[in-house]
Amino acid sequence: MSLTRNMRDGTLIIEDGDSNTLTLDTDEGDFSCEWGNDPRVVKQRGALSHLRDGDEETLSGTLNVKVSKIRADYSSLGGSDTDPTPYDALLQKGPASAWDSVGTAGEPYQIKLTLKIANPDTTGRREVVEIDKLRVGRVTFSEGDEYDTLAFPFTANITEPTITFEAQS
Repeated sequence: MSLTRNMRDGTLIIEDGDSNTLTLDTDEGDFSCEWGNDPRVVKQRGALSHLRDGDEETLSGTLNVKVSKIRADYSSLGGSDTDPTPYDALLQKGPASAWDSVGTAGEPYQIKLTLKIANPDTTGRREVVEIDKLRVGRVTFSEGDEYDTLAFPFTANITEPTITFEAQS
């Protein structure tokens, strides 16, 4: 039986162009993205003639996710309080200021974002959404009693995400 997947079963992975990663377990939230191109109407002397494909458009979207901890417990992993937060990793700030962009040299800092959503039926497969060359302009962070919220709009220099499935362990 396949059960409904949602962000409660999710993991968010932020990667740079080298080997740096930041992983967050998600509690709930919303993820949306939009891709494709708008058709163009071609007219002949003012009358409708036919449709053509429009220009390629960049992938854009938003992520709004609740997390139980904005900073992972790195002490058990040999890390420290100077390890990056999602804000740092998304915007190449603070401890992530030396992270490498996945974009082309000369372009603004870009990351690879991977969202993995497990199937609650542990025998099922995990859904994986990968967005490469993702650029975040503004990050909203809210601290709360029960959970923290991380939200941001994004634009990616690609035309569509990669959506696959993988075996879950």
